[in-house]
Amino acid sequence: MPQPTLRLHLQNPYQSTCEARVTAIHPDKGIATTATTAFAESGGQEGDHGVLFTDAGVGIPFFDTQKGPGRLLLIDNFPSIQVDTPVYHKVRPEDLAQFSVGQSVRIVIDIERRVRLTVSHSGIHAVLYGLERIKPAIYPLIKGCSIRPDTARLDFSLDSDSKFTEEELAEARDFTNRMIAENWEASTYPHPTEPEAMYWRCGDVVWACGGTHLSFLGGIGEVVTVKKSLGAKMQRVSFTFPNAVFNKEAYT
Repeated sequence: MPQPTLRLHLQNPYQSTCEARVTAIHPDKGIATTATTAFAESGGQEGDHGVLFTDAGVGIPFFDTQKGPGRLLLIDNFPSIQVDTPVYHKVRPEDLAQFSVGQSVRIVIDIERRVRLTVSHSGIHAVLYGLERIKPAIYPLIKGCSIRPDTARLDFSLDSDSKFTEEELAEARDFTNRMIAENWEASTYPHPTEPEAMYWRCGDVVWACGGTHLSFLGGIGEVVTVKKSLGAKMQRVSFTFPNAVFNKEAYT
């Protein structure tokens, strides 16, 4: 099994490039490395894209980032996740021959994509914050989420009598947009004994989350939300961020 990859974005989410060595080459998953600045798909957030520069100076695009198998983490009051995993950068099959185990590479993420995913992920938390003010115990009812560069959504297990009405959705959206207009501060921090088990904190809420986030919510811009029924016991809330500020200059 390839060695675990040091996931540098957990310590510095604004680091866009790093040096690493190739630890494995998989015909389907791609190139695993000792360290990476690329976010591997998890928690509904899509994986980063970018470029792997070989020691010969050739730039090879990667178009997805995924975790491999690792150690199943089971701790109290935290969702089960895989930690100590290799992280694979998916390249085209014809580009695999450009790499060899032990080779030095430089990893550069697509900053435009990352900053948009970061806005979407911060936005999903801000929207959920507002929704929880309407239905305080809704967090455990989340059955799916999707965080993409242009939009995000949450799927809830709600019966017909407990689904959000248009009035409730508008009230939650107003609170979310006040948080954003007031530029609330948000922070992330690790579990005291498990550095890959991350928490997101804002206001009076703390949620387990290892995604990428803004330090202040103002960059999200005004949120637009819509709801959709997915059947008798499921409801989807989708949202976009038409006025977001994409601060690419923050990345180093």
